[in-house]
Amino acid sequence: GCSSLETVIFADGNVIDTITSWMFGNCYSLKNITLPDTVTTIESSAFQMCRSLETINIPAWCASIDFRAAFYGCYSLTSINIDPENETFVVEDGIVMNKAKTEILACLPQKTGSYTIPENVTIADGAFQNTNLDEIVLPTSLKKIPNYWFSGISADTQITIPEGVETIGEYAFAYGEMTTINIPASVSSIGKYAFQNCKNLQTVNIAGGNVRLAIGSNAFENCEALDNVVIPARVRLTATASSGNFAVGAYAFKRCYSL
Repeated sequence: GCSSLETVIFADGNVIDTITSWMFGNCYSLKNITLPDTVTTIESSAFQMCRSLETINIPAWCASIDFRAAFYGCYSLTSINIDPENETFVVEDGIVMNKAKTEILACLPQKTGSYTIPENVTIADGAFQNTNLDEIVLPTSLKKIPNYWFSGISADTQITIPEGVETIGEYAFAYGEMTTINIPASVSSIGKYAFQNCKNLQTVNIAGGNVRLAIGSNAFENCEALDNVVIPARVRLTATASSGNFAVGAYAFKRCYSL
């Protein structure tokens, strides 16, 4: 990889429509890049692990971006400048949304303070991964925490999962730095790898109730500090009669050495 590359300048008249996967991946020193106006697509992992990248422009014609993976590991990213003529994306106060503002696509890693997610909006997978926000207030209308949503979240970020959430998606909090998590009584499914590699996680409180809860395979794998898990009766510990699906999946607490 071009680990020492700091600046990319496209020559005048350069026609390029796609920033392909890994085109600038692992360019650890890249700080500055101005994309040509002809770019329409930014693919998965295009800028992955460009950890020095501070700002990037999104041209007017760019209509397809894999936000979850394209900028994964761009921890220094402070601004995404979207052309006002772009009809697909808009950014407001560090939050990237679709033009209609009905879906949250990404939160800039360097955004701080408190953010309240509006009611009845859609949240894309990985929208708040690696966030440094002090607090995220989830809407009461929220039914599912999407896949990868809070992966890599800072220990300083306060999140309360509200009553009414039914599903915690795969890798939703993976690699997060939280020490405690409270699962409300409304949750019926914790996805595979949901809390994998949460090295600081010590306590998991799962509320009781009548809603059956399934815990996916590897859900708490490698949570090495985990020493207190409250599992209520609503969690089945044996396979169902016909399907053979375990309510506590295989390796759910693998390498939880403190249990």
